[in-house]
Amino acid sequence: MSRVAILTLLLAANASAVLAQVPLTARSFPPKDFKAEIFVDIGELVDTGIYGSLSRSVLGVSFTLLEQELALDIEDIDTMRMHMEIWHREEHPEHWRQGGVCVLTGSEDLVLPEPPGYRLEEFGGYDAAIEDNRWAGEDPDLWLQVKPGLVVYGTQHLLQPVVDGRAQPGLPSGDFLSLTSGKNGLAHLVLAVEDWMWSKPPLSAFESYAEEIIDPTDPPEFLAVRLLTQPAAEEDDYAQIRLEAIVRHRLGTKGPEALLAAAREGLEQAQQHPRLAALRHLWSKVEMTVDGRDVRLVLPLGNQRDAGGTLAMMMAPALLFSVAQAEAQVQVMLAQPGIPAVPVLLELEAIEEPPPPPPAAPVKPASVNQARPVENATDKPKAGEKAKPKAGEKAKDKPKAGQKGKAKPKVGEKGKGKPKAGGKPKGGGKPKAGGKVERR
Repeated sequence: MSRVAILTLLLAANASAVLAQVPLTARSFPPKDFKAEIFVDIGELVDTGIYGSLSRSVLGVSFTLLEQELALDIEDIDTMRMHMEIWHREEHPEHWRQGGVCVLTGSEDLVLPEPPGYRLEEFGGYDAAIEDNRWAGEDPDLWLQVKPGLVVYGTQHLLQPVVDGRAQPGLPSGDFLSLTSGKNGLAHLVLAVEDWMWSKPPLSAFESYAEEIIDPTDPPEFLAVRLLTQPAAEEDDYAQIRLEAIVRHRLGTKGPEALLAAAREGLEQAQQHPRLAALRHLWSKVEMTVDGRDVRLVLPLGNQRDAGGTLAMMMAPALLFSVAQAEAQVQVMLAQPGIPAVPVLLELEAIEEPPPPPPAAPVKPASVNQARPVENATDKPKAGEKAKPKAGEKAKDKPKAGQKGKAKPKVGEKGKGKPKAGGKPKGGGKPKAGGKVERR
């Protein structure tokens, strides 16, 4: 037997051991046959100032809570790539949880977080933080530090084969890759659609509406939403940002035209919707075209300085819709038989508001010829005495001990000299998110 044949047999017999020794990279973790991908170039969003605009909007509270919950600084992350599992429960082991994988890359400052509710433990030879509660069962979520600058979050049944060397990275179809690749992409969401998905979250929220606008003989096969940047024509100009939505149909026969007509009708209705009044000026800018199997909607968001504010304004209604959908899912889950009483984690206790103060007695206006209101004899101090405040009333404008005798501003008045919200920080303060920072 030749040496080549012997080497081949040895490699085949020890394939798992050989694969386990291959250094893991960000491309090692996409699960097999994944149908959804979310990608965000966080570093580029920070450099362009878009992230700063979003963090100063109503969405900034969500970013702050996310950082506190994950024990991570978002600005230490360069890219985020997430793959969610979408499958039928009966096709997988009972103890598996429907989860996903999220791969974070960044500088060496991006290391293993230690969020609450997780225990630090080694997993497959790597430092890990593993979910530590009874709801996770035998298939918890975990954080895995592959190396400084590469941190992975995922469900155990997806990460275990990767660290053991038994899994090959998932590779989707060419159509899927064509929607995720390309230059100048800041973020994208791509979903490969199958017929049964319309009855499962997240598409189940649009199931009734989809039945009216989708041609059953030519249904959508891929959905994509992409945030793209167009480089500035001149060096001193700002880059232009646009939001693009693509629906790729299975055949490209009747489906695209039917969807295009429905999209035009939907935009007309959106212009009249009272809750979307702030977005009316955007609808006229939407460009809608049909290109073969694709229906493409493009919305210019302006330059990189304005795009963040426009995005935040558009995402606010979507955020409210997502919260409503989440509440509905919780109610459905709690109504199912056999679900333990978990409302401790899901319900908020009703906070009893204090009773309103009694209405103040009406004050009779003073006469024109009267210099000051006449005081009651009972309230008038005697000679040599200081006026005492009434019961339940504080002395007005009286400074506390140790304080300067400067009158405190009344309720509703602005204190002079106090910096306004959003003003520039004093020297040594932390720069705002979204400011120009140096990429690591």
